[in-house]
Amino acid sequence: MGISLRAAVLIGLVSGVGGGLGFRASGAMAEPIALTGWNADVVFENAATTVATSFDRPGQRPADYALYAWFEAGLEGHTDGLPSARKLVGAADAKVAFELQPYTTNNVLLLSGTNAAGKLALVEPTVCRGLYLLASAGNGDAAVTLQLHFSDGSDSQPIAIQVPDWFTGAESKLTRTVAVSGLGRSNGQEGFSYEEHGDDAFGLYQIKVDLAGPGLDKKTIQSIAFKKGSGGGTAGIFAVSGERGGAKSEK
Repeated sequence: MGISLRAAVLIGLVSGVGGGLGFRASGAMAEPIALTGWNADVVFENAATTVATSFDRPGQRPADYALYAWFEAGLEGHTDGLPSARKLVGAADAKVAFELQPYTTNNVLLLSGTNAAGKLALVEPTVCRGLYLLASAGNGDAAVTLQLHFSDGSDSQPIAIQVPDWFTGAESKLTRTVAVSGLGRSNGQEGFSYEEHGDDAFGLYQIKVDLAGPGLDKKTIQSIAFKKGSGGGTAGIFAVSGERGGAKSEK
């Protein structure tokens, strides 16, 4: 099944290095935050030897169930993968820039029924007016809570978010803010195998977390803890960006 003109246009925006969806951090309202704590590699890199783990059923995949995972643009000539530059501006908001992790190592914080909690630590703790998450869920929409840990030893209250399923055509009651759409995926039993998808493509979503409203923009964020709740087989956090300019941190 070939891809439609509409899908091809979206693919070109996503995967073109230096193209229409190039990384424009200068002037961005929210810019990437460097983090540690990524726990899974769910992206087949563009290389002769390429590996990834299942995005929607990690560690519990039946023998006859495909290994569904993301892939880097250019792998076996397919242009509808994640951008090789790993840097992108969200389609939903040109002032929000994201940076994905290297595809050759752990590149997502993957939460599942058997591994429901995880934490991302900021390399450089910072104050933000708001956070933007680049996320997607596998095997259904997923409820997630996040909690901010601050450098003064205090914590925020748990903040509830909803992560939409990666299939952008799936029925959902959620309001979905698509950051990157028109993406393909792999459905091989073991290694990479391109899935012909036509207009039935996949995507990553932008989720905004306001910190100014609850008065959390005066505190220096040290780490962010995530916990998966109901729905969905998995929830993946791929990147976090911050809207700086919060009030001066109180010592």
